[in-house]
Amino acid sequence: MRNLFVNIFAAVLLIGCSSLSTEPPVNYNLTGHWKLNNALSDSPNLASLGRGAGRRNPGAGNRSRGEGGRGQGRGPQGGGRTGGRQRGGVGTGTQIPVVVQVLAATEMNIEQNDDSMGVDYKSGIYRDVGWGERKRGQLVVTSGWKEDDLVIETKGGRSPIEEIYVLSDDGARLTVLVELDGGKNDMVFTRVFDKQEAPRGSEI
Repeated sequence: MRNLFVNIFAAVLLIGCSSLSTEPPVNYNLTGHWKLNNALSDSPNLASLGRGAGRRNPGAGNRSRGEGGRGQGRGPQGGGRTGGRQRGGVGTGTQIPVVVQVLAATEMNIEQNDDSMGVDYKSGIYRDVGWGERKRGQLVVTSGWKEDDLVIETKGGRSPIEEIYVLSDDGARLTVLVELDGGKNDMVFTRVFDKQEAPRGSEI
């Protein structure tokens, strides 16, 4: 009887744990051409990420609810910034090529459909993100929605990575929060993109 009780309790806990939904919220579509808003974005030292270095800036990368997100949304609360919110840094040897592309992007084309989205970072790098869980080598990538925000979780490497994509109510601004979790050593960066008219001759 005790074992049955324990099993039921464990099942309730599992059900209670919030998983990512694979159903996009109504009116959430990232399709379009996006350009970085430098004044509202962190400017991380990309070369330092793998070495655990970087500038400590407690005021940057604020994940509190503010302007720029859906509803009140998560968003930056200050002008141009260098670095990101950092506690210690990410350990040596961390492999974060995708995150480097996200943090280095100044423009990107996104095409979103029912089961995935493709991101062209305008640097010769193209990324395909499918909703749900996918394995890429030793990494496990899980993508979906938590409330109104798109979340991409990458685990299996030395430092788990979480990306949160917050779309403004009018669909004109995209705030991307990137967190590199190294346990006691983590960093959070904010990148803000404004939607542009697609350049002539481009395919989205």
